[in-house]
Amino acid sequence: VPLPNVWVRIIVGVTLIPVVLLLAWAGGLYLLLFVDLVIILGLREFYRMAATKEIEPNQVLGMFGGIGISLAAWGQQDQFIPGIIMVVLIVTASAEIFRKNIGSPFLNTSVTVFGLLYVGWLISHLILLRQLPARYGVLTDMNGVGAVLIALMIPWVCDTAAYFSGQAIGKHKLIPRVSAGKTLEGA
Repeated sequence: VPLPNVWVRIIVGVTLIPVVLLLAWAGGLYLLLFVDLVIILGLREFYRMAATKEIEPNQVLGMFGGIGISLAAWGQQDQFIPGIIMVVLIVTASAEIFRKNIGSPFLNTSVTVFGLLYVGWLISHLILLRQLPARYGVLTDMNGVGAVLIALMIPWVCDTAAYFSGQAIGKHKLIPRVSAGKTLEGA
């Protein structure tokens, strides 16, 4: 018997929140590996959704680019991030010339690069936030933990509040084709 959605959310929250708190506190290589895992899983899901619309992004290049961005952030070499993005753009666009039986080379390239930015670049900011004091010599290297926690907790709290308020008082569907259960009241 499958669990109700609310119980799945509670179980995931109770198990993942302590792990994420520990990773934010530990920082360094542990946070990098966590961010890389999120990038790979997030890009896989993003590119899978694009495939349902007959778009064929270059998944491997997008994932390598995402890992490259996180490594640049971790190594405090974030000046290389625009170059990584440009390389992914140029190589993806060039590779489209040689692909056979593809839909739209423009869409394939666009979705590859947008996924890299939307997932890889954004989630890599957790590493940059965690390093804030270490980069600028303010107080101790633990100050970045607060920035990471704020970046994670605000969306979690807002999402949870929206979910429960939508469950309690939601009557008007927001955009059913995008999210079947989301209501105007919960949003």
